[in-house]
Amino acid sequence: MAEPEHQNAEHMVPKAVVAEELSPAKSLMAHVQEQLHDPRTGRLDAQRIAQALRIPVSRLAKTLGVSDSALQKNPTSGSIQGPLGRIVYAITTLERVLGNEEQVLKWLNAPHPDFGGRTPLSVIEGGRVDAVIGLLEGALAGQMS
Repeated sequence: MAEPEHQNAEHMVPKAVVAEELSPAKSLMAHVQEQLHDPRTGRLDAQRIAQALRIPVSRLAKTLGVSDSALQKNPTSGSIQGPLGRIVYAITTLERVLGNEEQVLKWLNAPHPDFGGRTPLSVIEGGRVDAVIGLLEGALAGQMS
């Protein structure tokens, strides 16, 4: 027999889904992409992020303004957590909107008219992740470019 349904945001959803949505642990961790963090330290890991973006670590090092060898040696350095966090915020926002990694990679690698035909990934690599975040937040707020 199916679980009883409850009214939630004007839609009928199974009771199990309502309980899952209300789980404090799931709510608190909803924005965390565990695969981008070092399991030992919990910090963002530049090597894992480069892998998720399908770019060499050396390109991410250049984006972060650090040497390739320094990033290879310490991919979870405290000094890069802020910039990595902004990149991960963009990735996380895209995954929420687009639904999966494949779509995120397509969007990041497609020339975009708001960036003069440059790809969003090249804009991020050029040190302008906030421009990409601004575009995403604007789109989420209903502002079309």
